[in-house]
Amino acid sequence: MIPAIHHRGRQSTWWLRVSAVLLVIGAVGLFSLIAIGVFDPQPVGPRTADFFLYTVPISSQDEVIDWIDNNPVRHPRTWQLDAAFSSGEPDSGYGLAVGDDDRMLVVGVSPLGYAAVWEQTAGGDETAVWFPWQPWPHVGTDTTPNEIWLDVVPEGDRDRLTVRINRELLWSGQVEALGGSAGIWLASFGDDDAFVDFRQLTRFDAPPTADGED
Repeated sequence: MIPAIHHRGRQSTWWLRVSAVLLVIGAVGLFSLIAIGVFDPQPVGPRTADFFLYTVPISSQDEVIDWIDNNPVRHPRTWQLDAAFSSGEPDSGYGLAVGDDDRMLVVGVSPLGYAAVWEQTAGGDETAVWFPWQPWPHVGTDTTPNEIWLDVVPEGDRDRLTVRINRELLWSGQVEALGGSAGIWLASFGDDDAFVDFRQLTRFDAPPTADGED
């Protein structure tokens, strides 16, 4: 009987070693998939347009909205804006605007580490604040670049939106259907002028469905 006990002990040790090796292999595989971005959020479709931008100055206590692209086709779309605070007033904000002159949704970040999502009218009045200005850990501060993503998916007379900053989910919800323009937003809330390096705006569009409709 004693040899049989020894045999079972050796077998248990062998299975423990195999299990440990399999766990290590699984962990390495998972980390590799994460490293190459397999689990990163993806746009709704292929890249369809690139707009290479410029550095924009903003005067103290002023606001600028500059429409870059107007594509009114109503179908699922992702907008991606790459930008960074360059110099000047740190109490400022910059970001992505989608809609039209009458009503737009703005996703803003600040070099102080804040983020916000709101709707506003042509006169600058806020009509709905979906994510009020507040510190958010995934916002790049000072001159660190920020990547703003906005998914727009039409659902009847409304749009379902998903906002990400630097690939991290900030806010999602539904709003009244937006217009088809997209551009940049910039404001200085302090006493000095600010400069923001708007680098690139990219549009991704969902491919047509099998029946030929968007």
